Formats: sequence, structure tokens, C-alpha cells
Amino acid sequence: MTMPTEPAGTSDEIRQRYLKLYSGAIADMLDKNGYRRQVLPHYVTPYTSVNRLAGSAFTGQGYPCACATNDDTRTRLDMLDSITPGTVSVWACGGSMECAHWGEIMSTAARERGCTGAVIDGGVRDLDFINVMQYPVFARFKSPASSIGRWDIKEYQVTVKIGETVVHPGDFVFGDIDGVVIVPGDLTLDPGRRRKCLRTREWDAGGIVPRSVHQGGVFQIRIALNPQAFTRTNVLVRPPRLEITAASPCAGPEMPWKRGKEG
Repeated sequence: MTMPTEPAGTSDEIRQRYLKLYSGAIADMLDKNGYRRQVLPHYVTPYTSVNRLAGSAFTGQGYPCACATNDDTRTRLDMLDSITPGTVSVWACGGSMECAHWGEIMSTAARERGCTGAVIDGGVRDLDFINVMQYPVFARFKSPASSIGRWDIKEYQVTVKIGETVVHPGDFVFGDIDGVVIVPGDLTLDPGRRRKCLRTREWDAGGIVPRSVHQGGVFQIRIALNPQAFTRTNVLVRPPRLEITAASPCAGPEMPWKRGKEG
């Protein structure tokens, strides 16, 4: 079992700002800057009624086991006690397709420790109970079968691979109804590393409200919304323009991302 130094969870301010975006925009920004393998496979999809999550990756790796008497309880408890607030549990399941790897008990225990959701390259069960909790879980499939004697947790807070995407502890995880995007940790906004003023515009009941916040890091997202893009019923009829600026030679001019029907 590997237990490296654990990165702190993402600040709630950064999480809330990402939650105002959508996966397509984030994936396009990463593509533009040369990060073209950051979207998890199409089969990793939300299985809960709450289908949006954001936070730093708390990673785990497990594998199928051949003995029905296998017991990973000690490792599982140690893993849960290592979760930090503001994280998303991301699990590579070693190709196991015979059971659920996440359920109500794991959701309850992880949430109590501040984990904001789960992304599982495997199975989920107890969805009625998880939906009552309003807890987001993305998974590959559903199964009522227990993981006991079928699959063991082996490591946590290690680098894992899901499809063609490598996920490191501390990378930023964003998921919505379209899927999951992984933002490399050194591109995630971090107000503790470099202080910069990021100008954004947000929609509220009164219209477009400018807001300045101090954020930093290499990866910066700027949203410029045209006030005419919104009707009085808050329906988006003209796509917003999203722009990325990055401290790298590949940074280019702003690029529109189409969303909704253009008026």
C-alpha cells in the first residue's frame, strides 16, 4: 500500500467557480493548450440525480481478487481516514466488472470526511439511498453485487489511469451530465501560488454582475458574457464567449464556444 504525502483539497471558492462552467468548455480549453487526453471514457457517466461535481482528485487503485475470504477492511478504513475536505474520490478498478465498487456506505463515510463526490471506473450500487443523500457518483455500470471477496483496495493517493487519461493526486476533477474532465494539478487555479486578479461576469436575478476575485496559477479562465445573451426569463439564447489565457507559448486569442441556439 502506497501512502505518499497527500495534497490538500481544493478551496471551496475555486470549486464553486468551476461549477459555474461546463465540461465541454473546460475540455476545449485544455485541447487548445495541448492537453488532449484529459476526458475520461464515455462510459464513465453520472448515475445519480446530482450530476455535477468538482474538486481535487483523491485517487485509489483496486484489483479483482480470486479468494472469497479476502478482506480489505483495514486498508479501506485507513483510506477513508486519509480523505481531505474538498476532494473527489477517483477510483481505477483494475478491470473488475463483477461487482459494485462504490455504494451507500462508501458515500456516507466519504461525505462525512468532506469528499464532494466519486468517480469510479467500475460499478455502483445503492443508488436510491445515494440519491436521497444528494451525493454525486459517476461510474461505469450498476451492479448489486458486493465487492467483498471480489475486489480489493490496494493503494490510494497514487497515480492511476482510466482509459487514456492519467490522474494524479491533486489533479482537478470536474464532472457534469456530459462526462468527466481532469485538469492537471499545476493548471488548476491556486490563490496560494500566484496572486492575480481574474475578472469574471456572473448571471444573477438582476442581470450580469461583474466580480473581481484574486486567483492565480498558470491556467486562467475568463468568461465574457454579452448582456444581450439572456432573455428576461434567464434563458440563454446567445452563446457566451469563453477565453483561456495561459503562461505558455501556446496561449492564443480568445475562442468562442457555441452553446445553445444562437440568436
